[in-house]
Amino acid sequence: MKFTLVLLVGILFFCCCSTLLVDHTHATTAVTTSSPPQRITSLPGFNGPISFAQYSGYVPVSTNSTEKRFLFYWFVESQSASSSEDPVVLWMNGGPGCSSLDGFVTEHGPFLLNDDGKTLRSNDHAWNKRANIIYLESPFEVGYSFTTNKNDHVWNDVKSANDVLQFLAIFFSELFPQYLKNPFYIAAESYGGHYGPTTAVAVLRANQHNQFPFKFNLKGFIVANGIMDDREDTNSVPIFMYQHSLISKSSYEDGLSKCKGDFYKFQNLPECSNVISQYYTSIVGVNPYDIYANCVGDVGPFASNNEKEENASFLETMKSNGWMKALTQKQGSSSSIHPLFTLSARVGSGAPCLAYKPQEYWFNLNEVKMALHASPLIPQDHRWQMCNNVVNSFYNRTYDSMIPFYQELLSNGIRGLFYSGDCDLAVNSLGSQNGIYALMNVMNGQIVKPYQSWMMEKQVAGFYQIWSAGSTTMTFKTIKGAGHMVPMTRPKQAQTVLYDFIFN
Repeated sequence: MKFTLVLLVGILFFCCCSTLLVDHTHATTAVTTSSPPQRITSLPGFNGPISFAQYSGYVPVSTNSTEKRFLFYWFVESQSASSSEDPVVLWMNGGPGCSSLDGFVTEHGPFLLNDDGKTLRSNDHAWNKRANIIYLESPFEVGYSFTTNKNDHVWNDVKSANDVLQFLAIFFSELFPQYLKNPFYIAAESYGGHYGPTTAVAVLRANQHNQFPFKFNLKGFIVANGIMDDREDTNSVPIFMYQHSLISKSSYEDGLSKCKGDFYKFQNLPECSNVISQYYTSIVGVNPYDIYANCVGDVGPFASNNEKEENASFLETMKSNGWMKALTQKQGSSSSIHPLFTLSARVGSGAPCLAYKPQEYWFNLNEVKMALHASPLIPQDHRWQMCNNVVNSFYNRTYDSMIPFYQELLSNGIRGLFYSGDCDLAVNSLGSQNGIYALMNVMNGQIVKPYQSWMMEKQVAGFYQIWSAGSTTMTFKTIKGAGHMVPMTRPKQAQTVLYDFIFN
């Protein structure tokens, strides 16, 4: 979620896709003892009845005696009468560096935060109406999660997946063993397009190698407007812009010419980089997460001084470094960070065009931290942020494609769903669909249901296609009129897409 405006041109990594996630041995791994689950008994700002159980707290995911990494979770049980048998879904927002609790209070949690930052309202389309949902803040230092080693600035896809695996082992073996038998799904959004599949593969391999004295009942993975393949994501952006009249025909054709027909391959050519910078200069003020929605705050000549400063700094950074050059850096100093990340760090921890102040106000209230059991363990100087700029700056985006991970999961019977809001520019549906087609070409996937519309309330709600691949199926589904955070803009449709998949 959020920070993935970087995905306007894909997250352009130049490393090879490693297949190693966990150094497995045939010996089982003992899980780290955790505190008993702590039930949430009240929520500041919500006065209505709560008919389901919910729990939150910290789980240690490192056993090093010199440091501890603690991941924070908020677990809401299903509201249905069959909650003890309903599927369990792990949810992770992206960034990298953005909090899954933001997804809770702005997308599909049972309580949504009002604009005043003080009160909550019930969500009629909460995902836990029929499923048990784990909202996990990962990696460490995201949201309430933290490490005792403040010099640890090493974040990457492998470390993140392994930490989440350790969390899940403790969750299912110690905290909530009654749910170990339930169907389990891993869902993630945006940069979660890396989090989800890498974690799912770690879980799959843990089962295969008997890493724990139990088996996870992993049934499927869900990617929501997530990055998948750098080449496909990158090359789709200019054509998406052109098809939505964000750039002109002549500008698009100029880019094709100067980038030799491949924006990904020739991104570092000066003439290619310059024309791409011109593309993004032309859409400053457009909401990249929903091109038909307004930005929070004013833009252009009506912008505040802070907003004008953001735009000026953004353009200056692009001119000096180039948008593409900034994106190709995987980690390091602020000079290698995407310009919008640098801007965001100056004015807050939000993302372009999106509200973040209500969330940051509510989650930093002392009474909220106490109610959610973040206090007293959380360090006093630790502040909850929607998106952590430090994590984003130093996160090593390890892989350039998720296709090998999808392939491994599907080949082992783990079903896949990729859903995409079709108004999202940050991770647009064209690139995502092309990535799925590339996957099917590799796997020799066979079409089970050809591309067609799906309906809701007697209206077209989007389009979908299903393939048989490996020993199971892969589904690609669009949601008409939805942005990057589908449950935020089309909540009922998002809930339907989830339930159609996990109860199929």
